[in-house]
Amino acid sequence: MRNHEYEEKLTPEQKEHAIQHAKQERERKINIGCVIIYIIAVVSVVLEIISLVLGTGGILSLILQIVFSIALVSGRNWARVLFIIGYAISVVWLAFSLTNSIAYMLPTWVTVYSIIMMVYGVAACIMLFVSKSVNEYMYWAKNG
Repeated sequence: MRNHEYEEKLTPEQKEHAIQHAKQERERKINIGCVIIYIIAVVSVVLEIISLVLGTGGILSLILQIVFSIALVSGRNWARVLFIIGYAISVVWLAFSLTNSIAYMLPTWVTVYSIIMMVYGVAACIMLFVSKSVNEYMYWAKNG
């Protein structure tokens, strides 16, 4: 049965209910995507601030991170791609540093930090790359 044949068999009340349900589902996805995007953007800026305070980051890095985070929250797909690439590179770099921390007997906190950041980086990449909620939010943020 084709879709339009199915729609013809629906009563006006059923059609209205289906439309309302679809709208509610889209709003739910947009809200979830919004939370995911804001968490990623805010955590990225906070981590850059921490790097600046610890002396491992620079003011230019912080400014760029803020600009990219604003672009991500605004629904710019290029920012999403940059975040995915950045987190992927970060995960690889952290994997190498993790092997060094074990080989050179660095403090335990370095190993723990590396593992936490790797897990976060992988999760952020996956959410940005495959989440339907993130897709809905990005479209909504850019197009309204």
